Amino acid sequence: MIFKLLLPVEWVLVLGAGLLYGLYTRLDLPLPGQPGLAEGSRGATLFYFKQLYTCCYLWALIFILQFVRATWITFGTFGLKLGVAPFKESWELAAKRLYPAEALKDFRLLHAVVLMFVQFQLLKHLIPQVNHRVYDRYLLRGEELVCAGRLCGEWLHRILGEGVLHTVSEHYHWYFPFMIASVVAMVAFAPRKEAEKYVCSFVLLFLIGILWVYFFPTWGPAFYTPERFAFIRESGSGALQHELWQMKLRLDAAPRSLGDLFMISGFPSLHVAVVLLAALKLKLVHPLLSLIGWCFVLLIINSTLYLGWHYIWDDLGSVLLVYAALRCTKRLYREKKYLIYRVQADA
Repeated sequence: MIFKLLLPVEWVLVLGAGLLYGLYTRLDLPLPGQPGLAEGSRGATLFYFKQLYTCCYLWALIFILQFVRATWITFGTFGLKLGVAPFKESWELAAKRLYPAEALKDFRLLHAVVLMFVQFQLLKHLIPQVNHRVYDRYLLRGEELVCAGRLCGEWLHRILGEGVLHTVSEHYHWYFPFMIASVVAMVAFAPRKEAEKYVCSFVLLFLIGILWVYFFPTWGPAFYTPERFAFIRESGSGALQHELWQMKLRLDAAPRSLGDLFMISGFPSLHVAVVLLAALKLKLVHPLLSLIGWCFVLLIINSTLYLGWHYIWDDLGSVLLVYAALRCTKRLYREKKYLIYRVQADA
């Protein structure tokens, strides 16, 4: 009975939290604080509540979107064109998502994303403590062999010029609102089971990705060879890279210092992976959204390479990451379905 109380994605996060705090205890590390909030475990807790505050706003937005959808079916032209029986079925389907139990499930899905981001940041902070090696030289040499002695970012800079620098930097930062919008769209409008699977894949994407980094940590070309990407210093991405590097230097000098988080990793590219997952799944909401997603995949690949955040291998590795997350999600839900079938058969 207890296994039915939590969604599969929530069980993944419960197990992940146990592993995370076990690592911090074994390494005798204080929980890092989020810069600007507080220090130690209090900082991590406040960071969680800050994320939860945003989660409540998104939950309210989803509830409003569901109400608008149900009202449109009732009074809109779509509803008027339906016959009596189809109209009744469509209305019941839309109105069902406004029931307290369904609204609570929407909140639980958003809450899973919040918990994932807290765990992800704390896990990322541990990378230098667990594996201090850096394997950029292998990716760098491989990309130079493929790209005639240059990096893909250098070729893009040569072809596109510096006139597009700020535009490409904006494309990179559009990733964050796109990520939030894709989660909201899937939770609000995708079929219930598909929305659960999407959130599960989304969470696994980050957790598998960061565990991958533990075995093969890299910095990315702009951090490993900053002289080759000096042209991006005046952009928003350049400022962000400078800030992340300064945090790394402070942690190198004082690994147990509070208030800083280690946030540098290259392989695989989670930016590309998240956008790719959204492009694959948004077709369940509307084909146009999926098309927008695929266009954004191209923009984010271009920006990650042009700005030196990633090697081409990082972006290719994101395809494998998405495949792994989808396979794990399929396995989790297949096992759950099998267990329910066994209970019914035994009854």
